[in-house]
Amino acid sequence: MIRGSAELLLRRLSCGEDDRKVLEADAASIVEHTDHLSELLTTLFDVSSLEAGLLSLSPGLTDLGALARDVTEGMRSTARHHLKVFVEQGVVGEWDKRRIRQVLVNLLSNALKYSLEGSTVTVSVAADERGATVRVRDEGIGVEGTELTQLFPPGLPGGSGAKRDGAGLGLYFSSGIVAAHGGRMWAESLGRGQGSTFCFTLPSRGKRSADRPVVEDRA
Repeated sequence: MIRGSAELLLRRLSCGEDDRKVLEADAASIVEHTDHLSELLTTLFDVSSLEAGLLSLSPGLTDLGALARDVTEGMRSTARHHLKVFVEQGVVGEWDKRRIRQVLVNLLSNALKYSLEGSTVTVSVAADERGATVRVRDEGIGVEGTELTQLFPPGLPGGSGAKRDGAGLGLYFSSGIVAAHGGRMWAESLGRGQGSTFCFTLPSRGKRSADRPVVEDRA
């Protein structure tokens, strides 16, 4: 796709095309596809590190609720969905903020991708004495019961076997990040057309406020 876009741009330039918008569109297409390729290569490298047991974690004091709000807000401007966020105040622990951000971005991106425009996607963050739980719920295509256990790879919490392409690769890596933190990931769905909820837990490390009111953000 990158080569095709580049060849089209070259052909138009050689033919004396002077429509700036057309040329900018061709160049933008090249940049977009290159960014996608770069993201894929980065993910493949991270997955290789995960499978080799070399995935690096840099735990630090992380406010999970604030992180969930930040990730959601970052996608709100381009999402054609209603995004809601319910977070408990003071859900703080010793987690790798960059890696957990990758997990949240992946789950939220999948929720947006596999649900209709105008539908609602809800992100919730809660905690108890054992740790924190994050849920990303959509109103999309849903998952059959027999498929739920096939969403996650062998050797990682959640199931037995995953397709390592598209959303499957992202789920594989996200599940690995969560497992490396000592947590687990799973999915819930009532079936096709009933939406899905992807969840993960993180063990409690660090301080959490005793009084944790729930704060809702919506659009």
